[in-house]
Amino acid sequence: MDAMQGYARDREIADSAPFRELVRSRNRFMIPAAALAVGGYLVLIALSGFTSVLNGTVVGPVTWTWLLTALIFPLVWLFSSLYRRRAARWDELAEQVGRSDNRGGELS
Repeated sequence: MDAMQGYARDREIADSAPFRELVRSRNRFMIPAAALAVGGYLVLIALSGFTSVLNGTVVGPVTWTWLLTALIFPLVWLFSSLYRRRAARWDELAEQVGRSDNRGGELS
């Protein structure tokens, strides 16, 4: 297979319905998840580093900054478990793309 045939085959795979569904599904999860995680983290840094909004105490010596920072860990676990569940579906879609590719010409 020369380079042009390889490119044509790659283009055929990229244009297939299973591949488009895989990309769409991953983007529907990853873009909002990344925006929420990074955005939330940056807001926490900005509020704790450049304002006194989070300096008040919650209980005893624990400030709002410490509490919100501690909540980042459960947030990471939540995103990780959600990603893991979704990844199982993405694996199925990737297998469909691979099966379609191995049939030789059944991509559409």
